[in-house]
Amino acid sequence: MMHMIGDIYSINKNYDCEPASLQKIQEACVLILENIYDKLTPEDIAESINMSYSNLRKSFKRYTGITIHQYILQQKISNIKKLLDNTEMSVQDIAMKLNFGSANYFSCFFKSKTGISPLSYRKKFEKLQEKAPKALY
Repeated sequence: MMHMIGDIYSINKNYDCEPASLQKIQEACVLILENIYDKLTPEDIAESINMSYSNLRKSFKRYTGITIHQYILQQKISNIKKLLDNTEMSVQDIAMKLNFGSANYFSCFFKSKTGISPLSYRKKFEKLQEKAPKALY
């Protein structure tokens, strides 16, 4: 999480940042990460950090270079990949955990964002793990 906050700061070191606005964007990012499994909308985030939705959208884009919607999607994809890589959870279970309506919708979403289905991604990751050199202890 601190890495992500550092990334936001480094992206924006060239801008004349208002510390209060940057602090709000950092709060929004932390809130997103802490609630990635919940149905948290940008409007909910704005309310939680006491900022208007319009101001949040503009400030988020200015300070991060991406929209808040894009950031939420990036974090969801990152989380999905971790679940596929590190758990035995079924696609159905991952879909439900991340509040997708169905496994089919989840699979279509994942494929549209990554170019590969969740099961194909998992198989590809498993093959990479098999080929990786084993650590010597």
